[in-house]
Amino acid sequence: MNSIINEFREFVNNNLDYIIYVYANKNGRNQWNCICASMNWIEVALDNISCIQYDEKNINIKCMQVYSYISAIDLIWESIKQLHRVIVSPKGVPFKDDIRVFEKQLELNDNEYFKHLRAIFGAHPVNIKDPSNPTAKYFANWPNEDLFGDYDFVSTLWTADTGEEALDLRIGFKFSQLDEFLNIRYEYLKVLKDKLNEDINRHYIKMRKVKIKSSDDIRVQLNILKSELDIRKTDDYYSEIINKLIGFFNSDRIIASNNPVILRYLEKLQDVINELKHNIQAMIFTELESHSIIHLRYPKELYYNLSKVYNYYNHYDINIDNYNFYIKPIAEFLKEYVDITYDMSYEECSLAINAGLFEYWGKN
Repeated sequence: MNSIINEFREFVNNNLDYIIYVYANKNGRNQWNCICASMNWIEVALDNISCIQYDEKNINIKCMQVYSYISAIDLIWESIKQLHRVIVSPKGVPFKDDIRVFEKQLELNDNEYFKHLRAIFGAHPVNIKDPSNPTAKYFANWPNEDLFGDYDFVSTLWTADTGEEALDLRIGFKFSQLDEFLNIRYEYLKVLKDKLNEDINRHYIKMRKVKIKSSDDIRVQLNILKSELDIRKTDDYYSEIINKLIGFFNSDRIIASNNPVILRYLEKLQDVINELKHNIQAMIFTELESHSIIHLRYPKELYYNLSKVYNYYNHYDINIDNYNFYIKPIAEFLKEYVDITYDMSYEECSLAINAGLFEYWGKN
């Protein structure tokens, strides 16, 4: 039974960047959190349903087990309603006029009648309202199997009114009706998935038609790409690369002896920028073919030291003395290609290391 929610969750995970981009801050509300909570509670309720076994010897225990089933259905239904409000319409309710399950008993639609059953069979059985008469009040007797065969489970509602016109009521359900009510609403996850897919495709088609501006100034072009990515999609991978490139091309100073190597590396980074522009324009967010130009392999001799140096720049627990200790072997290893000093900014140091590694791998 979990296959539908698993497929829905898999779809969400496969389109995570877009869904977070749209729903993490929509009209000032974090609806992404609502989507996550709804998926999680649907799974909780489904797992509970799969474990329910009715006690046929003790009716009191069975009453609570039945109520657990009704509550699990209600939890799934409320979660799906929330997903509908987020994905389809903030004010709409699915199956609003549907009467196919309970066939308009008490002149109620299925949504209303199910809530009435939920109240009677455990939610608040000693405080029941008559949907057709707001002034009437009832108290539900404990449920039992129906001896007359009209229902699988039935309860008598004792009236709180007095007088000749005061009447008790018999309310019940068949388990097949609860199953059908659940299945209809649970299947609605497929509709919600299709709606998300339509929205994603519509957004991608729209964004592909929006032409990204070109600039001969690399710094300007990178800022354009950053803005376009923000408009089109949340993508941590592309965002990290663009920010890294902006840092490289905005380095305030470069040691003179490094210039030839660094200039060659900066020129090579144009391949990365061109591919970024092409992919963002086409709404393709796969790993860059030029990935290895910006994310260079670490020689095994430097792996530990490089991780420590980048920890220092990212303000992890490494002091300046430790930084000097870890940067020295890197500077020594790459001295044939670049000069690395202790007073470099993060952008300068990272650019020098990348340029040096690019030269190193080109010759080894």
